[in-house]
Amino acid sequence: MASACVDETNFISTDGTTHQFQVNYLKSKNLSHSQCIDSSIFKSAGYKWNICCYPKGYLYNNYISIYLEIQSDWADLMVNFNLDILGKSGSEPFRRTFTARYKSDTNNSWGMHSFLKITNLEESYVTDDGYFQILCSINWTDKGCNGISRVPIGDVKEDIGKLWQNGEMTDVNFEVDGEIISAHMVILAARSSVFKAELFGNTAEGKIGCIRIEDMKPAVFRALLHLTMRETLIRPHLS
Repeated sequence: MASACVDETNFISTDGTTHQFQVNYLKSKNLSHSQCIDSSIFKSAGYKWNICCYPKGYLYNNYISIYLEIQSDWADLMVNFNLDILGKSGSEPFRRTFTARYKSDTNNSWGMHSFLKITNLEESYVTDDGYFQILCSINWTDKGCNGISRVPIGDVKEDIGKLWQNGEMTDVNFEVDGEIISAHMVILAARSSVFKAELFGNTAEGKIGCIRIEDMKPAVFRALLHLTMRETLIRPHLS
């Protein structure tokens, strides 16, 4: 495992149903072909898993390869899961969906040798600071392949709120009365038409860095951000 290339967190649900980790693509360029970056082991649907990424490809050197590996004892398990690479600047993620059968007498890994062309990864998914983010969502499992067990998705609103409160994976800053407050562009845009226009509208290009909020105290702005994450639309004065 190339641990220096990885920064990761459980995301959306507390049981690890969705797991996200960030790969330092600039450092991964020093890896050799067929060298893997492993996520840490996480638990979902009663099993332990990890995600394995080959930034320079496993069989094909012009594609990255990504796999979901089971790390628990199992006999016969059907699993439906998504593997995503998150788009930079709020663009659509690149997704592959799999329904895979893990059997104890076969390989413990499912995914794609040719997941995404490296040129496409660099153009659309590697951020300006040299990272890309992989998301794995396990949708359901079928133990013994005779009865589907749905995976709980957790309290999404609560977990999104915790992500913001902990300052994890933020990508935009606001200056409020001289204080810097960080947030998540995609979440704000999804919850507020004002933020969507400011962050992703025609006038947004070249402006994203630090947005100044006028005539508002930091504590009030934090409260409004909290409401935006959880329930309501806010209309701050942006400049």
